[in-house]
Amino acid sequence: MKTISTSNVFKIAAIISYIIGYIYLKFVLCQDLFGVYGQSVWMLIFAVLFILWTESFAYLLGNTYQKLKENGKSVVEPVIFMICVLLQSIAACVYGLHRDWDIYQLLIWHGTIIYYVMCRMGILAAGRSGIFFLTDCFTGAVMVPISNFLLRARKLFHKEGKPEDEEKDFLAPDDEEEKPKNKDLGIIAVSVVVAIIVCAIAISQLVGVSKTFAGISEGFVDFWVNIFSADSIAEFFEETFPIILLSIPFGCWLYALVAGSLTKEVVSAKELEEETEIFHTLPSYSAYIIIGSVCALYGIFFISAFIDLLNGNIATTAHEASEYAVGSFWQLVRVVVLNMAIMGASCFVSKEALWTQKKTRILATILFVFALAFALLAAFQLGVYIVGYGFTPRRILSSWVVVNIVVWCVLILVRLYKQISAAQIGILFAAATFSIVVLGNF
Repeated sequence: MKTISTSNVFKIAAIISYIIGYIYLKFVLCQDLFGVYGQSVWMLIFAVLFILWTESFAYLLGNTYQKLKENGKSVVEPVIFMICVLLQSIAACVYGLHRDWDIYQLLIWHGTIIYYVMCRMGILAAGRSGIFFLTDCFTGAVMVPISNFLLRARKLFHKEGKPEDEEKDFLAPDDEEEKPKNKDLGIIAVSVVVAIIVCAIAISQLVGVSKTFAGISEGFVDFWVNIFSADSIAEFFEETFPIILLSIPFGCWLYALVAGSLTKEVVSAKELEEETEIFHTLPSYSAYIIIGSVCALYGIFFISAFIDLLNGNIATTAHEASEYAVGSFWQLVRVVVLNMAIMGASCFVSKEALWTQKKTRILATILFVFALAFALLAAFQLGVYIVGYGFTPRRILSSWVVVNIVVWCVLILVRLYKQISAAQIGILFAAATFSIVVLGNF
């Protein structure tokens, strides 16, 4: 048995990427983004083909799930994000893109595909989802594809050498013969021409013997005549050929994403920690000042809100309450996101994490108790609006946002006192719940 070389694996994957790029441009991008929104089986077809291509590519180059596990990478995350891609594609296939948030649905679908590739190739910054989530997204969407955009051309036209270390454990049938030389190719071409002529003569003699055979022959001839007719050729150059040309850069981008992720040098979690150590400069008293000030501001806000409640400065009708809910919902959400940004920044710039010292842990707890209160207040206001006016696609999306924010706040509060992978759980929860929500018929 003879193995298929790494070079040939890259070439085969490059050829397949032309087909996948064409399907993406013609049937996904043009039909679903620039076309009429509706049920589209092509998003599901593309997702299945892309996943099969990615999995095969990784496996043939030895990047198996077992190897991910041996290298300390998460083997659960790529499976979860693969399922999320399929669920979102099924939703688009069954219901189409949901009204009023179709753009968000498309963006998240693309982002999920990119993040799945990052997880599958094991190139997430910390080896799994975490506080480097935004960095990983930028790396997958921009850095890896752009830096490897010409990789397909290099791999496709690369002349294969024969170093032994290039061989992989993918078995192919024994074939000790050398590649056909120019003479052999000429003989094959002449043989094919002769075969066509002989078959044509035989068909002309047999059509008078069997009516069924005559019908089959006529249909076969008509098929090829239609393909090479003037109208078919004109239609090809007017409609299909431009799409083929335009699909080339899309295929390059997809190949750059997958192949570039496979060839990207992976930084271990320990090396990453050492590289980011220079950013850990702020002492603990800076947290007292920043977080303390924010907490004091939040305290004043809630006291003011309580005074408004005592003085009756609240909405008295359902309409007023609904209008107030719409006006303040996203402000509350942004305040909670600000709190999370403070926590995330502290992980990068503080000398010690907020949960390692008692005083900073108490401050962080107060901060996220306020954050949870804001999130619950936003949920209450959204609930008031939904009770008054019912569900719409936008309100369903807003509900998903609020639920995730509440869960993230709870996860951070737990993380302050118990060592859990809060960021990873939060990211997986968001991906899974969104993929489930889009399956709804609304």
